[in-house]
Amino acid sequence: MNFSALLFVFIGGGIGSMLRFVVSWWMSLKNYNSIFATLISNVIASIIIALLVSSSIQNKNSSTQLFWAIGFCGGLSTFSTFSLQSFQLFQTQQWAWLAFNIIANLFITLLAIWVGLLIGEIV
Repeated sequence: MNFSALLFVFIGGGIGSMLRFVVSWWMSLKNYNSIFATLISNVIASIIIALLVSSSIQNKNSSTQLFWAIGFCGGLSTFSTFSLQSFQLFQTQQWAWLAFNIIANLFITLLAIWVGLLIGEIV
């Protein structure tokens, strides 16, 4: 590991985290439930990760992978937030929202991975 690798992860993570914050802020302005911000962030990160692992983009240098996959997507994707929100919905017995949150985050992000891989084959 070298300093430049840490720098790529640090900068990518900072940008991903800021985007996550902006998505949450924007969704709160629209008075949407916060689980939608988590879902949007997870979908965006899933598409980007899929693009990075697709065959046409796979040959990019390691600094690209460090910046985007580990840094940016790591800062943007919010599985821990998803888990906390799911648990809070469970505690408050909001069963419909809990089911939606789990199903949407699982299946829509899987769909996003598939779409990202398809786009990666085209690019």
